[in-house]
Amino acid sequence: MMDDLDRLLDHAATPRVPARLERRILADFDRLAARPSFARVIRRLADTVWPDAPVWQPACALVLALLIGAGAAILAPVEAAQADDLFTTQPDSGPQEI
Repeated sequence: MMDDLDRLLDHAATPRVPARLERRILADFDRLAARPSFARVIRRLADTVWPDAPVWQPACALVLALLIGAGAAILAPVEAAQADDLFTTQPDSGPQEI
């Protein structure tokens, strides 16, 4: 069955496309290709971060960096407050009797 169809298609005449129609189709393709889209913006951003990588890799890298930064921001003030308590100086009130 498929062999018969293949033979028929091999011997069929190729229809001619008018040059005007071909130019119009190609112009429409170029116009659509030049139109900005959300996917192209995301792809450009991903290429800036990690050139020629699949989109998921830069996305994962950015999420991981965000999580590390958020973790550091959450933990840093606690450690800084504890360090400040160690180095706080009290005004000298002189000798006190008990």
